[in-house]
Amino acid sequence: MTEALLSESPKRALKLEYQSDGKSVTILWERLHFKSILQTVFDGHGGILDQKVITPDKPLGEFVDSFAKNESFSIKKTAYKEVSLSKNCPSCGSKNLVRYAEHLSNPKDIPVMPIYLCTKCRSKSYYLTDGYLNRLVSEHPGLFSEGELSVLNENSRAFAQELKEYIVRFFAAKKVLNIK
Repeated sequence: MTEALLSESPKRALKLEYQSDGKSVTILWERLHFKSILQTVFDGHGGILDQKVITPDKPLGEFVDSFAKNESFSIKKTAYKEVSLSKNCPSCGSKNLVRYAEHLSNPKDIPVMPIYLCTKCRSKSYYLTDGYLNRLVSEHPGLFSEGELSVLNENSRAFAQELKEYIVRFFAAKKVLNIK
């Protein structure tokens, strides 16, 4: 059994922290309206690896208990500490970045791209991990043409790099900075 740390935030979000293949993984389940939950998976630096809105068929506590049981986790309860991205704001350089999704409650408002707000200068920025980009591509192949998918199959690294460049240009046009 793998040991996992479970904690609950003042807003009743549940966080599970564990090691997988020598890497730290954190899963955060935050309650939204309409019985929905935002499930976010973070790497050891607070970068988002996966983010999706789910509607479990049971209360959140039971859902997390079932998840832990299925993954064979031995649960140890601990004090809650916010998940934070260990990067600086690309606008002012401060370490005051918070996830934009933290301030939302309607599942329809959750952005597909992990967006951050700086609590100091109020600028918006985004941080895209390779894992998150790969998951987006694999889960949404309908967003790409047959030609693009063939490039993906031939050279996934080149495809990912081209897609990242497109994303940078898109957000630059909207004045949303890239967190590096």
